[in-house]
Amino acid sequence: MENTVLAAAYLKELEVELLLLNSVSKGFLRPPIYGPSADDSTF
Repeated sequence: MENTVLAAAYLKELEVELLLLNSVSKGFLRPPIYGPSADDSTF
């Protein structure tokens, strides 16, 4: 039971890290024109 909880938490953390990496790499490839708060809808 505990292993399932740990695995779920680990997967969630991986998911968050992937999202962070994705947004960071997108920021490097295409720097936001209106600052860090600019989202994809402005392009």
